Amino acid sequence: MNYLIPIIFFLSGLNIFLIYCYVEDKPLNFYKNINHKTLCPKGYYCSLKNIDEPIKCPIGTYCPREGMNFWIKCSKGFYCPDEGMIRSIDCPKGHYCPDFGLTKPILCEIGHYCPDEKMINPIQCPIGHYCIRGLIEPKKCPVGYYCPKEKLINPMLCPYENYCPHEGMDTYYACPKGYECKVGTGKIKREL
Repeated sequence: MNYLIPIIFFLSGLNIFLIYCYVEDKPLNFYKNINHKTLCPKGYYCSLKNIDEPIKCPIGTYCPREGMNFWIKCSKGFYCPDEGMIRSIDCPKGHYCPDFGLTKPILCEIGHYCPDEKMINPIQCPIGHYCIRGLIEPKKCPVGYYCPKEKLINPMLCPYENYCPHEGMDTYYACPKGYECKVGTGKIKREL
C-alpha cells in the first residue's frame, strides 16, 4: 500500500509550500512492534521505512504529538535540554533564547537585563542604571555614584569636588562653596 506523507515545507514570500511523497508499505509515523504497527509515541519520531523502534527526538527539539515522522526545533524564546521532549521550555527571566534549537538558555549579558520569560533579545541597561550579568531588572546607580551612559556594567564614583545625592543619577553636581566633597560623596557636609 502507498501512503502520501509530508517531507518538507518552506516559505516563499507569503506562500507556504508542503512537499509530499509516496512511501510504500506503511506510513513513516508507525513502527513495528511484534508483527503489528504501533503509533510513534510522544517524544519520539518514526522517520525510517520499516523502523523497528521509534527514535527519541534529539536535544534542541521536541515531538509534542503521537505519530510524528519528524521533530520540531525549539522556537526562539524557548529551549529543549533533553532528548525525547514533548514540549519546549520557556526561557526563564534573567536569560534569553535568541536562536532556534537551543539546548540551554543564555544568561543575560552584562550591560543588559532580561525582565520577562521567553526573551529573544536582552534589553540595554538605561542611563542612570548599571547591569551585571543575569539581571531581571537594571540596578539604580547608588548614592555617591553616577551612571552617565547606556549598557554600563559598574556605577562610576562621584568625582572629587562633586557630589551625587540621589539614586539613579546620570551626572553629578558641583560641590557648593563652604562644603567638603571627596570622591564618592553622596551627602555634602560643611567644611570645618
